[in-house]
Amino acid sequence: MGDSEAKKAIDKIYNVISQTTEEYVFIGDMRLGTFRYPSQMVEEFGLPGEIVEDAMEMWCAKIHEKDRNLFRQSMEDLLSGKTSYRDIQYRAQNVSGEWVWLRCRGSMMEDENGERNIYTGTITNMSHYDRTDQVTGLRNRFEAEHRVEQMLGTEETPSLGVLVLGFDNFRRVNDFYNRAFGDKVIRRAARQIQNLLPQSALLYRFDGDEFLIIFKDCSTGQVYSLYHDLQELYTMPQEIDGNRYEVTLSGGYAQYPRDGKGFQELVKRAVYCLEFAKAEGKNRIVLFSNKVMEIKERKLELTEELREHIEDGFAGFEVYYQPLRSAVEEKIVGAEALMRFSCERFGRVAPVEFIPLLEEDGMIGRAGEWVFETSVNMAREMAQLVPGFTMHINVSWLQFERYDFLSYLVQKKREGFWEDCNIVLELTESSISSNYSQIKDVLHALHELGFKVAMDDFGTGYSSLGLLKSVPVNIVKIDRSFIVNMQESVFDVTFVEFIVKLCHAMGISVCQEGIESREQEEELKDKELELYQGFYFGKPMDREKFISLCKGDSPEDEV
Repeated sequence: MGDSEAKKAIDKIYNVISQTTEEYVFIGDMRLGTFRYPSQMVEEFGLPGEIVEDAMEMWCAKIHEKDRNLFRQSMEDLLSGKTSYRDIQYRAQNVSGEWVWLRCRGSMMEDENGERNIYTGTITNMSHYDRTDQVTGLRNRFEAEHRVEQMLGTEETPSLGVLVLGFDNFRRVNDFYNRAFGDKVIRRAARQIQNLLPQSALLYRFDGDEFLIIFKDCSTGQVYSLYHDLQELYTMPQEIDGNRYEVTLSGGYAQYPRDGKGFQELVKRAVYCLEFAKAEGKNRIVLFSNKVMEIKERKLELTEELREHIEDGFAGFEVYYQPLRSAVEEKIVGAEALMRFSCERFGRVAPVEFIPLLEEDGMIGRAGEWVFETSVNMAREMAQLVPGFTMHINVSWLQFERYDFLSYLVQKKREGFWEDCNIVLELTESSISSNYSQIKDVLHALHELGFKVAMDDFGTGYSSLGLLKSVPVNIVKIDRSFIVNMQESVFDVTFVEFIVKLCHAMGISVCQEGIESREQEEELKDKELELYQGFYFGKPMDREKFISLCKGDSPEDEV
C-alpha cells in the first residue's frame, strides 16, 4: 500500500469512528500545531474547518476565561513532556453563544520518526449527559463543579472546603465478588456518608470508588470529625446480602481560598492529598500543605527524568543481583535481579520510589522487558561459572494486565532467548491475591513456557494459606518479617516450620528472605528450607561485583 492509499485508509477509519460516537475524536501534531476535528464539532463550535492550523490559539479563544489557564497549562505539560496523558474539564462557547462543559481526554503518541508529537483523544460534551450518577442517585462531579462556581461567585462564601474520599484496595471487592456487588458497596457507602454529613456539607459521586464532599463555612475540626466517624465505621467488617467485605477509606482535603481559587484547582490538590494518604499507608486523611505539593512536584519531575532516561537507551538504569544461597550445599546457586536507577539531578533513587512511577505512567512495560533481557543475558553468562545457576526476575502484574508481557515472552521463547537458562519469575503475594481470578491462567501459561514461579513476600497477605492451595507456584519466599525476631518469637518459629512442612507436602520449595546475621542462619538450620537470601550472604550488587563474589572474591557492600 502506497502513502496515498494509506492516508485514504486512515481518513476512512477516522471518519467511521467520528461518525459512530457522540464524543468528538481529534488528532493533532503538537510540533506543527495542526489538528483535525470531526465535522460535528466544526458545526457546534464554528471552527474554520476540519483541519485547523494554530489550533491551540484558535480553541483557547473559545474557552471560558476562568478555565483558560488550566487549558494552557495542560497543553504546556504535554509539550514539555511532563505528562503524556490529559484528562481535564473546561467550558467553551458554542455557535449559539452558550457555555458548555467539555471533558478532554487524550494521550501523546510517537510519530513516524519515533518522537512523541502526535496527540489524539476525545472531547465529550457533558451537556449531552445526565448529571445524576446512575449507581448512587447522587449528583456527579460536573454538578459539583457547577455548584462550587455558583458559590464562589457570591460574596457570601468566605471559605469553602473540598474533601475527596476514596476506598483503599476497593478492587479486591470487585475481584472477589463482581462489579455488581461492588456497585452495591458504593451505593451503601453513599447512604452511610450522607447520614453522617453536617448540614453545611453536600455529597457527590466523584469517580469510581471516590466521593466528593463540599463544605461551606466549616472548620478543619469539622472535616476531621466527619472523617474520623467514617474511619471508625469502616474499621468494622461490612455485610451485604450475606457477603462480608472489609474496606477502609482515605481522604484528601483542600480549602478555598487558601489552597485554590476555583473548583479545578481545589479538586486537583485534594486528589494530590488523597494520593499522598494512600501512599503513606491508607486509612487516613491528609490536608493540603506545601509538603504535599513538594512531593507531587518531585514525582512529576522524577517521572520526566525516568522517561528521558528510558528514551536514551535506559541510561542511568542498572540491574543489581542479590545472591541466593543453597541451605543444603551452603553455596551461591542463583540471584535475584533488582532494578536500580540514578541520575544527575536526583542521585540514586530508591526502587520503592521510582518503580511505582514506572507503573503509574505506563513505562513499566518497556522497563520490565529491559530488565528481563538484561537478567537473562547475565544468567547465560553465570551458567558458565556456576552450574545450575538460577536467575529470579521480579515481574509486576501490570506487565501482564496492561502491556501483554505474556505475548512478549512467547515471542522470546520462539527466538530461543532463554534456552539453557534457569529462570524463575517472582510475583508478590499481594499482587497474586489482588488479581486471583485472572492470575491462575497466566501462571499456567508461564509454566508451559518453561518458567518456574515464585511467590514473594509470603505471609504478609490476608489469604496466604488459601493461595498455597489454589495457585500453582514452585517456590515460596517467606517475608523477612518472620526472621527479624525469630529468636524471641514462638509464633515466628512455628509459622516458618509449618509453612515449610505444608509447602514440601505440596512439592513447593521454600526460601527465607531477610537473613542478616549468623544467629538467624543458625536458627533456620533445622527447618529444612532450600534457599536463603539476605544481607548476611550479600547485598544487591552490580554485575562485576556479583561475578567476583561467585569466583570467591569479597565484594564491597552494595544496596
